[in-house]
Amino acid sequence: MKRYTLRHDPARQRFSFDLGDGKQAVIDYLRRGDTLHLLHTGVPSRFEGQGIAAELTEAVLAEIRAQGLRIAPECSYIARYIERHPEWRQLVAGRS
Repeated sequence: MKRYTLRHDPARQRFSFDLGDGKQAVIDYLRRGDTLHLLHTGVPSRFEGQGIAAELTEAVLAEIRAQGLRIAPECSYIARYIERHPEWRQLVAGRS
């Protein structure tokens, strides 16, 4: 169930969801060529345990795939997410 709208701020190298009250869930990245190094996933503590990080990760991976880019999952949350959801493994740089 999609609850939030993905926002992308290329200047800040950040994807986010606006959670209301000025709070955001974020994935920060560093772009090198056609690979986004996914560095950090953050959800404010009062929003933890609601599936927001998973929804954000899914939306970001779908956007990256739509742009024809690759990822380097340096964030431990995203690395574990991809292990549990092998349908995203083809996005990992160096994999086919």
